[in-house]
Amino acid sequence: MKEFKVSPLNQDQKLIRYLEKILKNAGSGFLYKMLRKKNITLNGKKASGNETLQAGDMVKIFFSDETFAKMSGMPEDVGADNLYSINIGPSKDRLQAGEIKERPENNKSEGSRKVQPIFPRAPFQIQVLYEDDDLLAVNKPSGLLSQKSDRGQASMNEYLIRYCLDQGEMTEADLQTFRPSVVNRLDRNTSGILLFGKTMRGLHLGSELVKSHEGQKTYHCIVTGDSNRFKENTLVKGWLLKDPKKNMVRYSAHELDKGLYMEEEVRLLKKRGPYSLLEVLLHTGRSHQIRSSLSALGCPIVNDRKYGGVSINYNTGQLLHACGLTLPNGVRIHCPDPDIFSELTGEERK
Repeated sequence: MKEFKVSPLNQDQKLIRYLEKILKNAGSGFLYKMLRKKNITLNGKKASGNETLQAGDMVKIFFSDETFAKMSGMPEDVGADNLYSINIGPSKDRLQAGEIKERPENNKSEGSRKVQPIFPRAPFQIQVLYEDDDLLAVNKPSGLLSQKSDRGQASMNEYLIRYCLDQGEMTEADLQTFRPSVVNRLDRNTSGILLFGKTMRGLHLGSELVKSHEGQKTYHCIVTGDSNRFKENTLVKGWLLKDPKKNMVRYSAHELDKGLYMEEEVRLLKKRGPYSLLEVLLHTGRSHQIRSSLSALGCPIVNDRKYGGVSINYNTGQLLHACGLTLPNGVRIHCPDPDIFSELTGEERK
């Protein structure tokens, strides 16, 4: 028999979803059958699987050790260093969670294969902008993925999971049933506020905030072109049509067939020479919304080559920065602009 005490990280989720994370190799049909036969119980009672878990609930699984190991895919005793490591390099074999892979030491037969932690520590100081029991907001540097696109590439998501482990916010055992995650994905070359759900409640709060028109999501960007049209707060409306092959979207002030409606407010904050600092308040959050709309309106973002922005000799991506966000609890998060913004448009704003 295995017994699991539901942690605050996992509350507010359905029992069946919790079980699917513990017994990842078991199908939902099998789990419902085990619930009906009381081979799995909740707080000592028969359960349907649709119950909403609360912190402190006890889940008991009456399987043999062999059956549990097969259904969970997890050895009983796995150290933290081994549990969260992957094998990368020429080998195509994936190292499943829980598999132990010895780190090769001076073993030339291993070739260029390396064992690296799935959740490595960030090679830079993580700048925390806000943190509570459920949510974490940090400043994502430009040039870094919010979430990795392949297993051999670290991202802010992995760095923040490691941060939570190091801070004692969760344990390795917690990660068997709950995986914290980034909730607002910024483009690789966009910097600024990245929101991270540390608990199931945090994921729900963050997801709803991102999907809604609330939160006063504000961006700053450096553009070229005639920005005088934005001297007064200007409402920009239009439609965006995505070209998946080019990973670009086309903006039109007129309705487009299969296009998505977008809306934002744009205001000129500062101008010096060819460069202007704009503030954009989002009312919708479409992919590449700011980049495509400003380019179509004659003010492409600097270093945004995809949308016609001029390139400058600076080691950064497009000069677009998520600088403001209001959380559901009313807290307003501010993220300072990168130094290059003030370098191009004058002294730093207060």
